[in-house]
Amino acid sequence: MKTNALIILTIVVAMFVNKIQAQVQVTGEITDVDGAPIPGATVIEKGTNNGVAADFDGNYSIAVSSYSSTLVFSSVGFAPKEELVGQRSRINIVLLEDSQRLDEVVVVGYGTQKKSDVTGAVASFSAADIEEQGPKINVLQSLQGSLAGLNVSQVSNNASQDDFNITIRGVNSITANNQPLIVLDGVPYSGGFNEIEQSDIQSIEVLKDASSSAIYGARGANGVILITTKKGKTGKPQITYNGSYGIQELYNLPPIMSGEEYWEFANERVGSDQVNSFPTLVENFNAGRSVDWVDLVTRSGQQHRHALKFSGGSDYVNYFLSAALTDVTGVAIGDDFQQVVARANISIKPLEWLEIGTNTQYTFQDNSGVPPDLSGNFTGAFFANPLTNAFDENGEIQLIPWPEEPLFGNPLANQNVIDDDIDRRLFSNNYVLIKLPFIDGLSYRLNTGYSIATRALGRFWGSNTIEGFRNQGQARTLNSEETDVLLENIIVYDKTFGKHNLNLTGLLSTQEIRREVRDVFSQRFPTEVLTYYQHDVAEVIVPNNTFSEQKFVSQMGRINYNFDSRYLLTGTIRRDGYSGFGQNNKFGTFFSGALGWNIHNEKFLEEIENINQLKLRLTYGENGNQAIDPFQTVSRLNERNYLGGSGNTTAPGYFPGTLATPGLTWETSKSLNAGIDFALFKNRISGSLDVYTTDTEDLLLERSISSVHGISNVTQNIGKTSNQGIEFLLNTININSEDFSWSTNFNIASNRNEIVDLYGDGTDDINNGWFIGESIDVNFDFLFDGVWQVGEDNSLQPDSQPGDVKIRDVNGDGVIDPDDRTFIGQRNPKYIAGLTNSFRYKNLSLSFSLFTQQGVTRVNPLYDTDIVFLDARLNTIMLNRWSEDNPINSYPANRNGTNPFDVRFYQDASFVRLRNITLAYDLPKDLLDKMGVSNLRIYANANNPFTFTDWEGLDPELVSQRDVPINRTITLGIDITL
Repeated sequence: MKTNALIILTIVVAMFVNKIQAQVQVTGEITDVDGAPIPGATVIEKGTNNGVAADFDGNYSIAVSSYSSTLVFSSVGFAPKEELVGQRSRINIVLLEDSQRLDEVVVVGYGTQKKSDVTGAVASFSAADIEEQGPKINVLQSLQGSLAGLNVSQVSNNASQDDFNITIRGVNSITANNQPLIVLDGVPYSGGFNEIEQSDIQSIEVLKDASSSAIYGARGANGVILITTKKGKTGKPQITYNGSYGIQELYNLPPIMSGEEYWEFANERVGSDQVNSFPTLVENFNAGRSVDWVDLVTRSGQQHRHALKFSGGSDYVNYFLSAALTDVTGVAIGDDFQQVVARANISIKPLEWLEIGTNTQYTFQDNSGVPPDLSGNFTGAFFANPLTNAFDENGEIQLIPWPEEPLFGNPLANQNVIDDDIDRRLFSNNYVLIKLPFIDGLSYRLNTGYSIATRALGRFWGSNTIEGFRNQGQARTLNSEETDVLLENIIVYDKTFGKHNLNLTGLLSTQEIRREVRDVFSQRFPTEVLTYYQHDVAEVIVPNNTFSEQKFVSQMGRINYNFDSRYLLTGTIRRDGYSGFGQNNKFGTFFSGALGWNIHNEKFLEEIENINQLKLRLTYGENGNQAIDPFQTVSRLNERNYLGGSGNTTAPGYFPGTLATPGLTWETSKSLNAGIDFALFKNRISGSLDVYTTDTEDLLLERSISSVHGISNVTQNIGKTSNQGIEFLLNTININSEDFSWSTNFNIASNRNEIVDLYGDGTDDINNGWFIGESIDVNFDFLFDGVWQVGEDNSLQPDSQPGDVKIRDVNGDGVIDPDDRTFIGQRNPKYIAGLTNSFRYKNLSLSFSLFTQQGVTRVNPLYDTDIVFLDARLNTIMLNRWSEDNPINSYPANRNGTNPFDVRFYQDASFVRLRNITLAYDLPKDLLDKMGVSNLRIYANANNPFTFTDWEGLDPELVSQRDVPINRTITLGIDITL
């Protein structure tokens, strides 16, 4: 017995020893992409019940059975990750936020919802998405082509990157505002996107349909963009530094004629006798001198950005503090921009039921240095004669580069303007959140917003400028102030009863916006020493003060209900009051409703593993759009001063300017949206499809009236438009292996708008270019039909001669007259699309983004025929022109009068832009641990490197084709988290 017992004991001990010897101890740290620890993250040995949870600092320790074991790391809100143990004893893991997860929380206005419970059309853009796009001066540059239905178009280019046009699902109104409402940290925001430091942003949500945006009432009629900034996280304090340096370079400049090319052009157009009558032109041509004016007003730009952030928190206090500096030397001479943004997001929770917080941002912007429209005078540079003199013999700017033509000033002269331009904005959201203890799930939030924005402009034109030389000095000072005060009372009841979840939200809101501008312009000073500080001694003083005030009052109620995460219901009603309307219609009431069905949660789909989400959505709602300026509904007088009885003094005078319209009311948009959300194959393929239609009535339009009272038009609620579209979003994880991953995001949106009615009588408004049954932005003009050739029958245009512009006889009546004008495409794109591909190999990542607008037709003003004046004194671009030896059919001859009907040249302004390329490397965790650093990322980024288009101008996206060109930017940067 003893022997047998000894044998059994020996076997048991051997098995136990073997088991101990087979176990492998693995430790490590689990963090997010910012290096913040993820407390409570789970670590499980795959295929077993062996698992542990990370501690408060994200550290874990687990014993696994062998080196061939696989660990699965996961946490709510993050994509799970698997790692083979191999020969490693320490494995540090970075979990990525999983934008595909159905339990992801998204901001929906006055609250949040699980993505799976959202019934409206909402698009999201996360902090990780922003980071992937690389550093941008304006976060709108990252949003271009990123979200279906959101069209972000760059109108002009400057150092501050503050001129973008934003529309959501096209335009509904003909003349009223079509811009969306911007809400920053829960408060309506009127500042520029470039004032918000992009690395402070946690997420951006775009509310596109009426159900989603109805909670913001009338101001949400054109959609809502919600921006949420980062907050402190519970855990150890973090310090983050983001720094980058970039170089800006011009590209795609049109071929402006050189001095030699201009000489040949002018001689052919007006004859050598007239050209030789200008000694300056002759002298410079004979000497081989030519001025590249566009080159003189441009340069290589540069930009650098630095941001420092401190964040952390405990059970009682969370904080996020940041400061960022942006310094840009633009591609236009004199176009400089400096910005400092400071942010303090702090929440204090002294009691379980009480939270007090602030989200405060201060922005300082220095635009001093003369803006591009003055410093480079780009229009003047494109037109300036290349055979004139930019500088005198001493190298100084020559005010009159062409002495024989003193009306033409030097485009460079305004570089001598003294310019100080400072903007400041304090934007603060302060709140108190009380979870009322007597009813479980009931809470009250007092939400306040305060914003004050000021601008101080001082500008002086001295004798070394054209205006200063002609007017004995010229000065302007402008001081403006805008204050915005918001007070919101929000009560929420959120409760789950078994399978029933109910969320009720009530709102009472008031807001007041006041604007005041004090502007003084003066000329003729005794001295230049005091620059713009001497209005009091000027001979000519023109003051201009303006004041406006707007007030809003709103009440709102919303219900969100879902049963078993299968059947979803949302209903909203909101009553808005706006002081800008007349006494009869200051208030409007609007409602919306939405239904959702999570089909994937039904029992009949439970066993289909490849369907992770399948949700149907249907929404309908009405939104108002006030979109008129303060005092527009009251009768007003226009100022017209006159000389007094002595003839030496000015007396004030007034005359009727506008009629009162007390019945004026809201534009009303009625919108229907049907959508489907899907996710397949463990979320490897996901996306959404939305179809919508919006009918807008009671448009705010100016109607012509009899001018017997001295007033020729009045604003009325007349006209209707219709807007339809379709949007498709597709996200795919193409490859997801241990060392390599590849994901793709594709979105496309098509939109059509149509004028249904204008004045109730079925007639078009040709003067304004508005036509029933056509797009709001349709082109209507004569149609270029080629060039008259030698010997061709010109009976349609009997006064024409070979080389003249030929016009198409659209109606076929044998006569060219205004009835031959026709529709030539539209200025708004027929569809927009974006494509982003992201690759990751171990610690190396690469992403690139494409953005396209298609179906755009615009006038190319560089092709206008007589812009050089009758005597060819201005410059233009090189064009292939008709001649008897070159009988082309695309452009007329080089002479005056070839285009008597002023036919414009329309071109396809569609384009595909390679918008962004980012190459990044994240240092390995084991190396970071030795350095005592949580995260270190270095990257290179190219912004707007290439554009593919048939447009033959400066850029198909810019409004002006003789302005600051689009530039490409190459940036190097580093992100460090301690």
